[in-house]
Amino acid sequence: MALYEFLDIVMALPQVKNEELHEAVKQTTEEKQMSILTTAERIGREQGIEQGIEQGIEQGMREMIADILEIKFGVAGLVLFGQVEQITGLDALRKFRAGLKQTHSVEEAAALIQAYITVFRTH
Repeated sequence: MALYEFLDIVMALPQVKNEELHEAVKQTTEEKQMSILTTAERIGREQGIEQGIEQGIEQGMREMIADILEIKFGVAGLVLFGQVEQITGLDALRKFRAGLKQTHSVEEAAALIQAYITVFRTH
């Protein structure tokens, strides 16, 4: 921008060239404003993306858990799924899913859910 301002003062261009130069500078300035991010903006954007990815993985994990409950226990398993919403955090959901695979009855699954909810509340 400083160079453009300097040249504008020092050099007189024909009107057509002056308009072309102005348009080129305007376009370049707009492109740079769109692509230049401060470190804080870049970090915030990256954290937002990472948080979105983690939320997406958690949602996928919940869907897998719902599928496991439905496949193993039918409608009774899906009824339990409402309680699974109280289990938060990707690590806890992964561990819960692994434990859920080992259950053999709706009662065992319900007890496992309660155990994870209790652990979550104490941490």
